[in-house]
Amino acid sequence: IAVAAESGYPALRARAQCARAVIHATARQGEAAEAMMADAMAALSEEPRHAPARAACLTLRSQFGYFLEDAEAMIRDATAALDLLERMPVPSQIVRIDAMNALAYGHYLARHTRQSEETYARLWAMLEQSGIERTSMGASMLGNWSLVHFRGDIARAEALCRRAVETRRASESAESILPSATFNHAGALLALARYDEARRLLDETIATAAVREEHRIRFDAMIERADLDVGRGDLAAIAAQRAR
Repeated sequence: IAVAAESGYPALRARAQCARAVIHATARQGEAAEAMMADAMAALSEEPRHAPARAACLTLRSQFGYFLEDAEAMIRDATAALDLLERMPVPSQIVRIDAMNALAYGHYLARHTRQSEETYARLWAMLEQSGIERTSMGASMLGNWSLVHFRGDIARAEALCRRAVETRRASESAESILPSATFNHAGALLALARYDEARRLLDETIATAAVREEHRIRFDAMIERADLDVGRGDLAAIAAQRAR
């Protein structure tokens, strides 16, 4: 932010400040996040030259809803960003994708199932058109998309989870695969009573979460694994899990 301020370009400083505001939102520091974002947006005029920065900041502000549990704000800011992007002669595709992702997830949080599904479908088409569907970004989007179907179409949720995990396996090292991806897939498999597959994914989740020191998801996976052992009546495995 300091370097951007010295540059003399308000849009550059504003974008840096908007990104910093997201860090406050991530830490659940809502007031600090809103104040910093408001200050950044106030520095941007309605002139066309500031439109890209305004769209980027609106997209970043839409992410507040995820951390501060405000779905309607997420939808509102993402929609405003997309409207602004539509009026630009050459809009940023990355900012558009981020805004669409926020809009889709906002509808999911608000339990707008149809709108969320439609937005994710449009977003996936955009990723394919841009040739970036087989990346970590694509895997993350597939994982979020699967959440929409956990409420009603578990087979569809499992298929999306599987594609998300497969995409990560193809584009990342084994150690860098997010435990949340394999854990969500295991959850879908458990709901479908595909216990052997779920067990393998839970074991992988426990191992990768330990390496990444993501203790909460490691504990959750261990609980699910213990429940599976209870169902099998495997007393030795239950005792081992309890000790761990």
